[in-house]
Amino acid sequence: MLGGTMKWADVAAQITKHLHKLKDDQKRVMVFSCCHSSDGFQATKAALKEYFTAAYYFKREDLPFSHAITIWAMFYLKKRLSKPHGAIVEAINGFLREEILVFSTYE
Repeated sequence: MLGGTMKWADVAAQITKHLHKLKDDQKRVMVFSCCHSSDGFQATKAALKEYFTAAYYFKREDLPFSHAITIWAMFYLKKRLSKPHGAIVEAINGFLREEILVFSTYE
């Protein structure tokens, strides 16, 4: 995965073999923490929709590692907010003054 040689379909297969499908009222959020994660979200959307309700991913394809590590540090700091998904994205993107982090559902 880290070298970019693994296909997104294979990534989805590796993830789903370790999870049960969601029950009716269950929620689970996927976090894509790599470059080209918007491509990953789109490529795995069909395979993961029965396992995850939503996902966080980066809008930019060329996100530097320093940005990624800062965003995920902020992410874990902000995750205690009420109505967290929108608040986390707003706080992080506001701090960076750029729309980098995205939260999207698997619908």
